[in-house]
Amino acid sequence: MAMQKDDLYTHTFFGWIRTIALGIATFVVTCYLTYKVALWVDPPITNGKHHGGDQHVYMVIGQAFVALVGGFVLMIAVMILDRRHQRRKRLAVISSYTDPAPARALPKR
Repeated sequence: MAMQKDDLYTHTFFGWIRTIALGIATFVVTCYLTYKVALWVDPPITNGKHHGGDQHVYMVIGQAFVALVGGFVLMIAVMILDRRHQRRKRLAVISSYTDPAPARALPKR
C-alpha cells in the first residue's frame, strides 16, 4: 500500500489557518490601499484650503466605509477561492491513489 504524501493540503487545520491568514492579509491590504486611493482622488486639503468642517468629516467616513466594504468583499472572495483550491488539491491527491492506472502505465505481459 502506497503512503500518502504528507503536505499542507492534507491537514484541514493548517488549511484553515492558511485561509484565515490570507483573508486577514487581503482585508488589511485592501483597506489600506483603498483608503490611500480615496485620499489621493479627493484629498482633504486642496490648494492650501481645507474642505468645510462637516463635509470633510463625512468625506473621510465615506472613504473609510468604502475601504471596509471593499476589504470585506475581497477577503471573502479570497477565502472562498483558497478553500476551493485546497479541496481540489486534496481530491487530486486522493484520486491519485484510488483511481485505476491508465493502460499505458500497466506492465506489459
